[in-house]
Amino acid sequence: MFYGGQPIRIGAGGIVTNPAAPAPAPFVGYPAGGTSNLLFRDGQWAGSVGSLSGTLGNCAGGPTPWGTWLTCEETIYDFSGIGGKKHGYVFEVADDAAESIAQPIVGMGRFIHEAVAVDPATGHVYETEDNRNVAAFFRYVPDDTSGQLGSLHHGGRLQAARIKTLVRQARPSTLAQANDQGLLNPDIGDEYELEWVDIADPDADPVVVVGQPGGVSIGFAAGPTYQALSQGCARMSRGEGIWYSGGKLFIVDTAAGVDGNGRVGQGEGAVWELTISTMRLRAVFVSGHQTAGNNPDNVTVSPRGGVVLCEDGGGSTDAFGTGSRLLGLNPAGEAYILCKNNLSLDAGQIATAGKTVGAADYRGYEFCGACFDPTGRILFANLQTPGITVAIVGPWTKGNL
Repeated sequence: MFYGGQPIRIGAGGIVTNPAAPAPAPFVGYPAGGTSNLLFRDGQWAGSVGSLSGTLGNCAGGPTPWGTWLTCEETIYDFSGIGGKKHGYVFEVADDAAESIAQPIVGMGRFIHEAVAVDPATGHVYETEDNRNVAAFFRYVPDDTSGQLGSLHHGGRLQAARIKTLVRQARPSTLAQANDQGLLNPDIGDEYELEWVDIADPDADPVVVVGQPGGVSIGFAAGPTYQALSQGCARMSRGEGIWYSGGKLFIVDTAAGVDGNGRVGQGEGAVWELTISTMRLRAVFVSGHQTAGNNPDNVTVSPRGGVVLCEDGGGSTDAFGTGSRLLGLNPAGEAYILCKNNLSLDAGQIATAGKTVGAADYRGYEFCGACFDPTGRILFANLQTPGITVAIVGPWTKGNL
């Protein structure tokens, strides 16, 4: 495709906007995304089963109150011109893999999805988007609020958040400035009241945009996002994990803040708390340095109300060595180290385990997908590379988790 006279080439290696650069590698084969259901019974590993396939770039997703999982495609690639499908949707996965629905929930929007969280009181589904400084914060208001497998497929309204009132700011701005860049570079305690704006076409095609904040000279805005930002809705940098707990949503923006060159939306990350009853959005954690928080990504909340963050900024060096971390947040919004990635595998260890991954130092790779089992006794987390799921047992009563 072209932006003006400038070619934009899309391939398996990403998007190339420089006409002098080599072409990206072509796509070969079929989309290899999907989900697997893991079974853990009586404290022991019991097996796994594939539960969805044919999707692309599945990212965090999130649980529903009725016991299914919503999996999210973190891409807006369109293969329909070469006999494939459009991507960028949410799908519903059942605990019985045979009941998973391999049809997209189109009404939830086609954009670069990261995660979702369902408000059990209303059935509204809140959705984050991970697209550097060209991202919005969405919610889906379903027509069918019966709360069962397939109910979200029956249609609804997609909406985007817009800052309605400036409640508290460390650095005062206008309402328009707050919507455009206030969430990109927050201070702890910044607080806003939100309203929700209808998105006319949840399945609109992406639009090429230029001159975005934080040095994003050219990029793609998903169709719903372009509509949102055109209506003055709030811009996020890279919306990541989101989790519901006790009438609140905890929302992570992994790149909120500034880098060494002062570019907004290029920082170390922040955590927002949205009180649903008042629609008050408050910054409860802002990292000013990677030792405090190195680009937190996925998030979960324990049954006791403690927040757990998965880092995705590479290895952090601290008193426990170098590696990515699971962080906890205390009630004052201060981060502490819960767990450290110390995974380094040699050929002998891999052979003994019967695996085929490469021997390497994996300590800098991200934690992701953290969640507690329904009893609250076991915290599951993934080491995304080389692909390991761990089960962590308390005792949790010794801390706020």
